[in-house]
Amino acid sequence: MFRQGIEDTRVRAPLSYDPWGTFWGFSMVFRRELLKLVSINDRIIDYIVPSELIAHDRWIMLLGQMVGATAEIKDPLVDYRQHSSNLFGAGSMKKSNASFDLEKRSEDYIRATSQMIGVLDKISPDASRSFPLFDKDKCRKFLESALLQLRSRHRIYESSTRSGAIHHLWECFSANNYRSVHDGSMRWRSLMRDAQFAVLRS
Repeated sequence: MFRQGIEDTRVRAPLSYDPWGTFWGFSMVFRRELLKLVSINDRIIDYIVPSELIAHDRWIMLLGQMVGATAEIKDPLVDYRQHSSNLFGAGSMKKSNASFDLEKRSEDYIRATSQMIGVLDKISPDASRSFPLFDKDKCRKFLESALLQLRSRHRIYESSTRSGAIHHLWECFSANNYRSVHDGSMRWRSLMRDAQFAVLRS
C-alpha cells in the first residue's frame, strides 16, 4: 500500500509541486485538453532516463501543473500488479553506486529543465480559454528559478578542488538554492549529497 505522499483529499493550485516530481501514471486521470497543449513530439528528455524522452506520467504531470489545478484523492482507488517482465518498477531501474555520476546527472536535469521552458514557450496564449488558472509569466519564473538552482549546484560538481567545491556549496546554501521552488521546503537530501561530494572531492 502506498499513497504517493497524499495525506488529504484536496485541490492544489498550479505550480504546487516539485517541477521534477510526478504521480504514478496508472493513478492519474486528466483532462483531454492537456494533450492538445503541446505536441507529444516536443516532449523533453526524461531526467531519470536521459537516453529516452520523458515518460507519459511525467509529461502529463508537467503540463497539468503548468496550466491548472490538481485534485488529490487520499483514498486508494487502483490495484497495481508488478510482474517479472515489467518495463519499469521493482528491480528494473537499479543503479550501481560506482557508476552514479553526479555531474552527469546534474547536466541531465539542467538540460531537461531548460527544455521545460521551451515547452512553456510552445503553449499558446489561447490556452487560458481552457485553463483560466494558467499564468505564463508566473510559470516561467517558477521554471527559471528551478534552472538557476540547478546551475548553481552544478558549479560544485565542476570544481576541480575540494576547497572550490566547498566554497560553491556554501554559496548555494547561502543563496537558498536548497529550498524547493514550489513550497520553500528544505531539500536536505540534495544538501547532504552535495556536501558529501564536496568533502570527498580530491
